[in-house]
Amino acid sequence: MPNAAHADEQLPRAVTFFAGARDHYQLPLALAERDLLEAFITEAYWPFEHRVLGPLARRLIPSSMSSLRHQVGLPSDRVQIEWNALAAFIALRRWPGPGLYRFADRHIGAKGRRIAARIGAPVFSYSYYVHAAFCEGADRPKHRFIFQLHPHPISAKRILVEEVERYPWAAASLQREEEMRPATRRFEELCEEPALANGWVAASSFTAQTLAENGIPRDAIHVVSYGVDPTDYPVRPVPHSASGPLEILFVGSMIQRKGLCDLLEAMRLVRSRQVRLTLAGRGFIDRDLLAHYRDVDMTVCESLNLPDLIALMHRSDLFVCPSLVEGFAHVIAEAMCAGLPVLATPHTCAPDLVQNGVEGWIVPIRSPAAIADRLVWAAENRGALAAMSEAAAARARALTWERFRQGIAAAYREMLGR
Repeated sequence: MPNAAHADEQLPRAVTFFAGARDHYQLPLALAERDLLEAFITEAYWPFEHRVLGPLARRLIPSSMSSLRHQVGLPSDRVQIEWNALAAFIALRRWPGPGLYRFADRHIGAKGRRIAARIGAPVFSYSYYVHAAFCEGADRPKHRFIFQLHPHPISAKRILVEEVERYPWAAASLQREEEMRPATRRFEELCEEPALANGWVAASSFTAQTLAENGIPRDAIHVVSYGVDPTDYPVRPVPHSASGPLEILFVGSMIQRKGLCDLLEAMRLVRSRQVRLTLAGRGFIDRDLLAHYRDVDMTVCESLNLPDLIALMHRSDLFVCPSLVEGFAHVIAEAMCAGLPVLATPHTCAPDLVQNGVEGWIVPIRSPAAIADRLVWAAENRGALAAMSEAAAARARALTWERFRQGIAAAYREMLGR
């Protein structure tokens, strides 16, 4: 890409920031690879490539943790630690709670603003961190680009409020969602963040749609789908069985935001021993919700490690993700990579990754009948399902992180051009 590389030399370097190792640091890495990164602010990062500090860090940091806070290609001399956020990160081990997370987020964003203001740099960073950097003030950055992690909070809240009426037995998990908590200044800030930006990127068309519903011009939003590493999610070594029950798999938090009630209602409609359901839990589990469906034949697996999860994917025939509101739903790409066709809703990344009847199906949200219809079809058409498995794996292998970083760099160039 010689023309793009030459164009990048003329572009200003950006400041970006967030806590943790989100997306394996792919956003700052995309900028660093093209010498477009001025600074990345976070609360912890291991300087392994540093001539003096690197060997010391490798001796002090356990190997199990070393890969969590370092990314090859993202040089530590472009990384700055926000010390208040680091103190909060340490304190969270003893006093976990949302207050410390918000404290760290504000300080990280404020430091990014100060650095950008000092040198006149653009800011390009994740939502949840940019309010302090983008709000009104004399030192407000001229270029304010946001990667919207989750659907717009107002759109998400509308959907979740309706769910409490549909499935009151799922209220325990629905009320835990940040959008459902009593109105706070934090929620207002999250609603304001997209409007404070003047450049927008989202990982899914659904997230872009929710931004457009709340006043952001749709044609100004860049959709750049996440990547997946095929070495982490190898394709199944043997083909699907043409006989026996259809093994369907759900992976995620066992809550109604993920559409779990709709899936379990579909299982009630199917009422067939030819379809078996496994729920693999990540995060919070709504026990009241599961108790309401104790009549449904299902296997519940909690806190699986990655090798066990891969083995479970390889034993399954179909992956189901009936989510109501997702920024992307990375597990869809992971399941496809492992060789599973996908049954998902349009409120996920499915419209960006799945062609109906090729790699899986897209069904409306809140439609147990549509889910049940596809489950029955899949149980009766194993040969076609095997072909869909191959198509899903091939599609997922095109979703490389390198392609994601290229998309981020292209979006950055175009947002500056606007």
